[in-house]
Amino acid sequence: MRLFIAIRFSEAILEALWYIENQLCQQALSGNFTRKENFHLTLSFLGDVTEVDAILQVMDQVKLPAFPLRLEGIGCFCQEKGGDILWAGVRESQGLRQLQSFLERALRLKGFPLEQRGFQPHITLGRKVKLCEGFPLAAFSATIPPVDMEVRKFYLMRSDSPQGILTYTEIYERELEGLPGHSYDSDEKEADRCRRKKTGLLFICFSASMGPSILDGPTI
Repeated sequence: MRLFIAIRFSEAILEALWYIENQLCQQALSGNFTRKENFHLTLSFLGDVTEVDAILQVMDQVKLPAFPLRLEGIGCFCQEKGGDILWAGVRESQGLRQLQSFLERALRLKGFPLEQRGFQPHITLGRKVKLCEGFPLAAFSATIPPVDMEVRKFYLMRSDSPQGILTYTEIYERELEGLPGHSYDSDEKEADRCRRKKTGLLFICFSASMGPSILDGPTI
C-alpha cells in the first residue's frame, strides 16, 4: 500500500480551493490538475508500506492540541521540464511544525525511510502545469484572500490509481486535543477586510465559534 499522513479539509474549503484551481486551469496550456476530493496537506509521505500497525502506534502517541492554520498565497515549484507544480501556500504555524516534527521523528525511530528534504507545507493544485506565457501568477496570488481553519484531526491515507485515476482513501483518523484560544490582531483583521472587499474570488471564514461559512465578494 502507498501511504501518507495528511491534513484533510472541510467541504467548504475544498470548494474554495477548487474555485482557485479552476481559475488557474483557464490560464494553463496543459497540466494535471488535482481533483477536488483529493486536496490535502501532506505531513509525512511513507511510500509503499505493507504493515500499518507501527504507523498507527505513532499516530496514537501524538498528544498535541488542535491548532489554527491559515492557507494563503499561490505559487509554484518550477521544474526543469514537463511543467511546474502549482500550490496553495500555508502560513508558518507552530502547531503544524510541532505535529509534523513529532511524526517525522517517531516514524524514523520506527525505521521508516522518510524523505530527507525539508518540510514545505502546501496543497498541490496541479502537476506538470504550463501556464500561458506572461500570466502574472504573483499578481493573481495577491488577489486571493487567506483561508482560516482549525486542524482538529489528521489522517492516514492510501493512494491508489484504479483505471489511471488517482484516488485517496482514508484508513485511520486521529483527533488532536482541545483548541487553545487564538485571535488575529487588529492589523491582520483590517488587512483581511480590505482583501475581501477588493477581490471577487470565493472566500471562506473558518472560526472556532462560527464554523465554516462561505462569503461571496463582488463578482468579476
